Parts: sequence; C-alpha cells; structure tokens
Amino acid sequence: MKIKTLNIDLVGTKVPNKYNGEAGRYIEDLLRQKGLDISTKRGPDTSVHNIPIEVKSRDVDSISAETVATMTPDEILKTPYEESLVCEKFQTQFRVYTKDNVVIKNILCNFGDHPGVQGIAKSAYENVRERMKNEGPYGTYYLGNKYAYFEQTGKSGLSFRFRKGKLEELEKMAEMKSEFNNLFEEE
Repeated sequence: MKIKTLNIDLVGTKVPNKYNGEAGRYIEDLLRQKGLDISTKRGPDTSVHNIPIEVKSRDVDSISAETVATMTPDEILKTPYEESLVCEKFQTQFRVYTKDNVVIKNILCNFGDHPGVQGIAKSAYENVRERMKNEGPYGTYYLGNKYAYFEQTGKSGLSFRFRKGKLEELEKMAEMKSEFNNLFEEE
C-alpha cells in the first residue's frame, strides 16, 4: 500500500519563527490536533496505515542545510544504508514550507519510490561509512557526495544533511515519478 496524499492542508496557517525548531514543533502540534499520532521517539514522526512518515518543515528563505537524521559514528560504521535511521526517515516525508511565518505549501513526498533519489542518499551515506572505516570515526565533517554529508551538530552524533537546494531537486525527481505513475501503469 502507498499513500499518495494526506488530507491535511496547513496552507495559510500562521506559525512561530523558525529558530530553535519552534515552527517545526508547532506544526507537529497542529498535526496532533488533526489526528496524527506524532511520536517523540527516534524514528519517523508518525505513521498512516503502518507506513512511516517523517514530518519536515522548512522556511523557504533558510540558507542552512537540511537534516534528515542524526546517528552516532559507531551506528554509522555498523549499519548499512538500508538498515539505517537515515534510510528509515528518508522514505516518505510530509514536507511543510513556510515564508514569513505562514505555511505556503505542504506536500507528501515518496522518496522511497524513486530508485535514483534513494541511490543519491545511499551513495552519500555509504561513502561516509567507507571513509570512516579507512580514516577512523573522529572527524566532525564527512562529505558524502555533492548532495549530502554528515556533520557533527551535537555532542554525541553526526547529522546526515542535504546541502541547501539539493533536497528540493530530489523532491522534484520524486514528484515527476509520482506524476508519471498517475498517468501510466507500469508492468
């Protein structure tokens, strides 16, 4: 079973500022009020019909990279991409975009349905794993590929992050495949 859309539209909703995750937490609270069971645990934020969904919010004027998940160096070394928290949180995402503290767009992205998108994320992840195996897990920044990297953002973990604008490229790739699947049946 696949979910193509969520019947939740937040467009026009006023949200707090984006700093310190205030807007994101507020959006999660709104989704709770609309009936989604938003988790505070380590994996994806919610699930619908047992399909995990990660909730991501982003101000369109933000210039920083976008974090998918945070793992310890030891976890990265031990865990192949397909079994990783990064992969788990980069399958289906409900993406909420804001501008001037107002939601301007929300979409459901099925990144897991697109082998090219998953290949880019896997390549970045596995390149870092290989580098850590060869050089040791002692760095604070590990380039994966031109799309994504791991960076120390806290005391105990490395965050898998997409460079500014790169996640939007992958989003468009996933949307195009979704549109194709709506028009044609694959055998």
